[in-house]
Amino acid sequence: MLEKVMPSVVSINVEGSTTVNTPRMPRNFQQFFGDDSPFCQEGSPFQSSPFCQGGQGGNGGGQQQKFMALGSGVIIDADKGYVVTNNHVVDNATVIKVQLSDGRKFDAKMVGKDPRSDIALIQIQNPKNLTAIKMADSDALRVGDYTVAIGNPFGLGETVTSGIVSALGRSGLNAETTKTSSRPMQRSTVVTPVVRWLT
Repeated sequence: MLEKVMPSVVSINVEGSTTVNTPRMPRNFQQFFGDDSPFCQEGSPFQSSPFCQGGQGGNGGGQQQKFMALGSGVIIDADKGYVVTNNHVVDNATVIKVQLSDGRKFDAKMVGKDPRSDIALIQIQNPKNLTAIKMADSDALRVGDYTVAIGNPFGLGETVTSGIVSALGRSGLNAETTKTSSRPMQRSTVVTPVVRWLT
C-alpha cells in the first residue's frame, strides 16, 4: 500500500516575505531611537533592534521580514501538476519548490487558497511523469478504521505514522467539519494523505 501512495506525497520548501509590525516605543524614548540617533547608526549594538529598523523609530510601523518554511503536500492531478497543501506553509511565498519521493525537484506556483480551512492548491510547473493519489470515498470511513499518515514533518521526509479514526463529523477544530484520526498530528502534516488500511 505505501509503495503506491509514496510517489504522490511531496515535500514543499518555500521562501517568502511578510510584513511584521515593530513595537510601539514609549514617547519618552523616541528621541533616542529615531533615524538620526547614534544608537541606530551602523556599528551600534542596537542597530538590529526592532526600534531602529524600518525607519519608524519603533513607532509601530511595519517592516518586511523574510522567512523559509517546510511542509507536505499530495498530488491530486498528475497531468496538470496540482498539489494540495496547507495554506500556512505557502502563504506569502515568493518561491515554492516541490520535491518528489524520487528526488526530482520542480518549481511551483500558487493557484488558490482557503485560509479558513488552511488549504491551498499549488501547481507544479512543467509536470512530467507524476503520480496522483487515488481518492477514496470519505463517506465509507468508520470509527475504528485503521489509518496511515505520510508526510514531511520538520523536513524529515517520507515519515509514516499510524492510527485509527477516532470520530467523524467533529466541528470547531480547523474547518466546519473534519474527520479526525486518533490523535492530533503536527500542523504541517494536516494535509498529508491519511490512507485507510483495508483488512
